[in-house]
Amino acid sequence: MKQKTEKSNDEPLRMVQGSIANNKRIRKAMNEMLLDMDPEYFVTLIFNWDTNYEAARKTLKAWHAFVDKALLGGSWSRKAQNERTQFVAFAEHLESNLHWHLLLRLGDGADAARFEAVADRCWKKLVISGSVRLRHLDTDEEKACKANYGTKDLWQQRAIDSFVLSREFKT
Repeated sequence: MKQKTEKSNDEPLRMVQGSIANNKRIRKAMNEMLLDMDPEYFVTLIFNWDTNYEAARKTLKAWHAFVDKALLGGSWSRKAQNERTQFVAFAEHLESNLHWHLLLRLGDGADAARFEAVADRCWKKLVISGSVRLRHLDTDEEKACKANYGTKDLWQQRAIDSFVLSREFKT
């Protein structure tokens, strides 16, 4: 299928919104944003059961709240944004075996060992059959590799429509 383009002699080539080329630009911009965020972890949250996107999103929101409460205490929701756990989450396999890939940055002053200890426990409170994979990102190369992996489906409009920023959760 040919891409629709608009071009005049004085303007650069512009792709029609929703085109694969435009979505590739979105993916590139997202990768840059992720690297600017300087993520510390690549987290995979696995349900191990069938679920839908809306239920998965609600579970992700609850996990975020549980993790911040475990790291920051009872007043976690009143903490400044820079103290809270921040992530960009990408839903993968929306039709079957839906799971989340997150590039995550701990809040200022958060204890990494504590996060590693509570991440799985918080997920299992919500998803008994679930599992968590954590990978600490030590180098810029690892961060770029995992950002690229997380955004691999962003050429598809449905992937663009389904990624989640932790800041969306106003809890």
